[in-house]
Amino acid sequence: MTVGVLHDPWPARRGSTGMLRRYRTMVEFKANPRDETYMRALFAERYPGGHFGGLEDVSEARQVVLLYPDATGVGWGPMEQRVRGRAPRGAELRVLNGRRRDFALDDSTWRRLRLRRALETSLAGEALATLLFLLATVPLLAADLIRGRR
Repeated sequence: MTVGVLHDPWPARRGSTGMLRRYRTMVEFKANPRDETYMRALFAERYPGGHFGGLEDVSEARQVVLLYPDATGVGWGPMEQRVRGRAPRGAELRVLNGRRRDFALDDSTWRRLRLRRALETSLAGEALATLLFLLATVPLLAADLIRGRR
């Protein structure tokens, strides 16, 4: 039996105020999560014999499909641990994300996902791009002024 587990961590993340809310809104916008209707239709397309369930249904499944509404499953860490704890030995854990990617969730994949989530939520890429932009501005501006361009 194949069980699809749908968990939407975004509403709980929206419950903050001030700067924290702005940060979480930005992370959500960048993640671009799909809605529940889309994820249900995608699961039905990829796993025609499967059904939706919760943690209570995982213990009887031979295949568990985690339905990430975004690309990397931001906010899914605690749910993944609960599913791993309840899944029977030998059950296949898979991920179907909102970008239509379907892959096995083994230990190495899980570690890589956690790293990608950390990079995505820390905004390290944006900070690095901003720093490079600022560092490049001074020499480019100096070169323009020396050449007489304004």
